[in-house]
Amino acid sequence: MGSQSSNFRRISDNKEVDISTLTDNEKETLYYKDEPYTTAKLHQRLIVTYSPKYAAYQKQVRQKQIDRATKMVEKKRCKKAKKKSK
Repeated sequence: MGSQSSNFRRISDNKEVDISTLTDNEKETLYYKDEPYTTAKLHQRLIVTYSPKYAAYQKQVRQKQIDRATKMVEKKRCKKAKKKSK
């Protein structure tokens, strides 16, 4: 089996692409790869999708969460517990 970023195909034309080397104009496209997923009794396919645009969004969200947590640690402040509703 190859690296994690290879064996992906562009949905629009089924062309094989290495997602670690995408250019800026290729980042609006969706990619997928088809992997065998077999257990002792059942043979299946696992379809993995990748969207560079969504990956960038998730990275931004994670960074904001890290920044918030870092500020809380620096200020030695924890979030207040939420009140339980009756």
